[in-house]
Amino acid sequence: MDNKKKGMPFLLMLLMIGLLPLLVAVVIVMLVSTSEISSSLKESAESRLKAVSTSIELHFKDQIEEGELTKNELAYEFIDALESQDIELTLFEKDVRYITSLRNTDGSRNEGTPASAEIYAKVSAGNTYFGENVVIGGKKYMVFYSPIILDDGTFWGMAFAGEPQEDLDNQVNGIVLLVLMIAIGVTLAAVALVIVIALIIK
Repeated sequence: MDNKKKGMPFLLMLLMIGLLPLLVAVVIVMLVSTSEISSSLKESAESRLKAVSTSIELHFKDQIEEGELTKNELAYEFIDALESQDIELTLFEKDVRYITSLRNTDGSRNEGTPASAEIYAKVSAGNTYFGENVVIGGKKYMVFYSPIILDDGTFWGMAFAGEPQEDLDNQVNGIVLLVLMIAIGVTLAAVALVIVIALIIK
């Protein structure tokens, strides 16, 4: 009985000595790794959306310059080209959606509606804009807006590319879950190892 009483505190002490630093290290690694991965995914999304936004400007700019911009079949084919990849495209004339792949709840295109006044103020001043959790039509998006400047220096409108915020959040959550499962597995393996060592040397 006495041996058991002595053995248990010894085991608990060994567990604390052996596992406390490990648990601290695991928590630190989880926080750092998830933060770094999240930042990396956001940077990747920004680069992707920036490239798409630039392609919108390049596709429509000549038509705008020549006064031949129309909502024809080819225009809609281009604007809908990345829907299968969950990326939405919009061409703004000033702050109004001229042509877009974004849909309303009834399935109609979200055209003729204005951009956020805050975003428009920044982009119309010649700046690009990247943001998260921007609500459009009741849904949150990661977005990238770039100004469309004509050859004479006139600001004409904006090119927009966005993807559901949910997509990025799901990626981050999936990675966090994976890291957590690995951390739990490592911790359980360490607990088992400490118990075996304690039983051998007690």
